[in-house]
Amino acid sequence: SCRRELSPPPAETLRPASPKNLKPSVFEKSALWNSFSFSTQWNLRDIKRNKARTGMGIIGVAGCTMLMLAAFGCLDSINFITDWMYGELNTCSYQIIMESFVPYSDVYDYAKKYKGQMMENESADFRFNGIKKTGTVSIIDNGNYMHFQDEDYSHTELTQSGIAMSYKMAQSLGMRKGDFVTWNLTGDDEVHTDRIVQIYRNPGTQGITMRRKVYEKHEYKFKPTIIMTNMDPSLDLKEDNNVTGVQNTSEMMESMDKMKEMMYMMMGILISAAVILGVVVLYNLGVLSFVEKTKEMATLKVLGFKSRKIRGILGQQNLWVTISGTLLGIPLGILLLDGIMSDMPESMDYQGIIYAPSYFYSVIGTFALSIAVSLFLSRKVNTIDMVDALKGQE
Repeated sequence: SCRRELSPPPAETLRPASPKNLKPSVFEKSALWNSFSFSTQWNLRDIKRNKARTGMGIIGVAGCTMLMLAAFGCLDSINFITDWMYGELNTCSYQIIMESFVPYSDVYDYAKKYKGQMMENESADFRFNGIKKTGTVSIIDNGNYMHFQDEDYSHTELTQSGIAMSYKMAQSLGMRKGDFVTWNLTGDDEVHTDRIVQIYRNPGTQGITMRRKVYEKHEYKFKPTIIMTNMDPSLDLKEDNNVTGVQNTSEMMESMDKMKEMMYMMMGILISAAVILGVVVLYNLGVLSFVEKTKEMATLKVLGFKSRKIRGILGQQNLWVTISGTLLGIPLGILLLDGIMSDMPESMDYQGIIYAPSYFYSVIGTFALSIAVSLFLSRKVNTIDMVDALKGQE
């Protein structure tokens, strides 16, 4: 911008800029053009003369909407994941964590007493096409507290005779349903190769899951360390040396609450950035537009246009830019949220979710910001000195 302004000789720079010589387009000669109001015709011509400024305004508004939508979407996603994990996939109210040295027979007695479902989690390494990842092998006994969903979040039953892999682990390894994965438990030299017969989604644990009988076919002994139940065992097992602890649903959700605190901070940062971006871009472009059109607005005043009418003309163009930028910012906000969620650690399968109120808040917030800047700038119409604006520079 500086190079362009400094390139002409000083004498030419001091003279007022000549208006662009634009010939009426075919559209401006049509009957439709004649049906438009003066305000619409004036704004369309102004946009035609200043395409770059209008484009920058649309981009600024789009960035504002994008950041606001991503901010509200972060909170929506965490709320969705909390409900998904503890309302759909894991429906138990309590988890009894057993000591590793407790024999299976004793664990079975605890499960029978509290009508629970037993589960074992083991760390393991997975390999496919030269890619190696570390995850979890989950072994599920009979019961109805663990539920599974496919890639489309539809309920599905865990395979009875094969190996199922989590969606995020399959993505990390570049695997598809039907491929063979090589795996071994951490610290165990015995390597297994199995076909993946099912893909499921789980937000918190990535790896493979199988039923107890499939695990035992690999010549492993089932050593459950978790019992899921809906009966409250906390008082009975408070002093039990075989039990590490008892977790209820609220305790299991504490980690999600910590994640929410992080998301609140991220929301604040994104919304602050959106406000700063909107104010800086819209205000500076508005001031630039006002300076460029001072002579034109002074001419309108001389022709009898009231200040309120001129402010309405300026506000109409601002409204067009805001609507265009908002429509562009919505899909960009969805892409940004998906990018944030996909950048989570490999152990987390988080999906970007945006509820309807978040769209509403983002659009309303953008419009409120744009209107506030527009109203502030439109007050400058009353300060125009028509003599200075219309006389030639000396």
